[in-house]
Amino acid sequence: PEPGYRTLNTQDPQHDGLDRELVAAAQTINTTLTYPEGIGLKLYADSYYDFNSHFINLNGTETLQGQVYVNFYTVDASEVKRIARPFLISNEKINVPPGQTVKTTDTWMVPQDLEIIVLSSHTHRHGVHFVITRLNGTPIYQTDDWEDPGFLMPNPPILLRKGDGLRYTATHYNDDKPYPITYGLTSEDEIAIIFGYAVPAE
Repeated sequence: PEPGYRTLNTQDPQHDGLDRELVAAAQTINTTLTYPEGIGLKLYADSYYDFNSHFINLNGTETLQGQVYVNFYTVDASEVKRIARPFLISNEKINVPPGQTVKTTDTWMVPQDLEIIVLSSHTHRHGVHFVITRLNGTPIYQTDDWEDPGFLMPNPPILLRKGDGLRYTATHYNDDKPYPITYGLTSEDEIAIIFGYAVPAE
């Protein structure tokens, strides 16, 4: 597409990016994702790649200048035995009335036997706690940091059989809005996402 900015519009799949496949993501100042031996991510030729960087100026008294770099390191195809596929699962049923704290829970059932090799969460600034468990309640991941939640890179990977899945609960606190905070794409809306990378189980 032509370079430039595009308006966020949840009704237009060409603009909101939610119908697309995640390639790479980071939420900390410096992030390096290294896949286990024999696993690689496939970048497709003749495809468009969007760059979606986020900056939030919460103090409003000075101008912030942001820079983001993404580096991809390639390997010979003969070194790759399994292809990692990104996943991004979003719970849009968020409604947090003024002055209240609300927990929102959703479940992702895996479509086949998968090994989770990278896992993380994503909320906006009203997110105060995030927990990911197996369906049986076994804890896997938690964070109280909406801004820099970081990645879990389990070793060995987390094996999920078809019919199993992950349950995730996001806690949001509406401490400053005189109206309910609901799902949306701006920093003043809220979101509850799990994302990461998985490979078909061996």
